[in-house]
Amino acid sequence: MDQNNPKQNNQKVLNPLLLHKLEVLRWLEQTEARHFLDYLELVQEYNNQTLRIADEPQKIHRAQGALEIVETILRIKEMLTDSIKREQEDLKKRPNEPVNTNVQIKNAQIRPVHSY
Repeated sequence: MDQNNPKQNNQKVLNPLLLHKLEVLRWLEQTEARHFLDYLELVQEYNNQTLRIADEPQKIHRAQGALEIVETILRIKEMLTDSIKREQEDLKKRPNEPVNTNVQIKNAQIRPVHSY
């Protein structure tokens, strides 16, 4: 795996989420998740500003690391949606191939999210 390849790094980060992509996408539509993502956008803006004005290598390096993490989290919805689209395209390419309905049903279940 090429550590400088963002697509491969994103895949590695996403692997645990891919098993529950529908649940995660549904959660991302909830108010609480939207507030969390809004907060991350503020963190992203702060670190971008830090990169523009910082003159110490340590501060620059810290801001770069924070940006990489925040931007990966902010792209989760896009990456999961792309994964679903690829799966749908793969199914269209193989219409005569038997489908394991047990797996599809299990992956399609959306469990209710409890608000605490």
